Amino acid sequence: MQSTDCRGELRTLSEDELRQVTGGNSALAAAFRSIFAGINAVVHAVEGLIIKASHNDPKVVAGINTFNKVGLGIENVAVGIASVV
Repeated sequence: MQSTDCRGELRTLSEDELRQVTGGNSALAAAFRSIFAGINAVVHAVEGLIIKASHNDPKVVAGINTFNKVGLGIENVAVGIASVV
């Protein structure tokens, strides 16, 4: 049996290696989801305080909604990359 490692050639992953790679990525995606869930809980609490302090000023509420959309986009990209890679 010849080894192709020293020549830098590609080789097919075994079932165990493939399971480790995909399982690791799933675990990373799940970790990102958990981290973002914790961050979201804190952010929503702070947002509630800001909205209450501003007496539901429409500009403040609109700004917070925009902030949430950007944050959700970043979260989706991070989880998506972790799931695919």
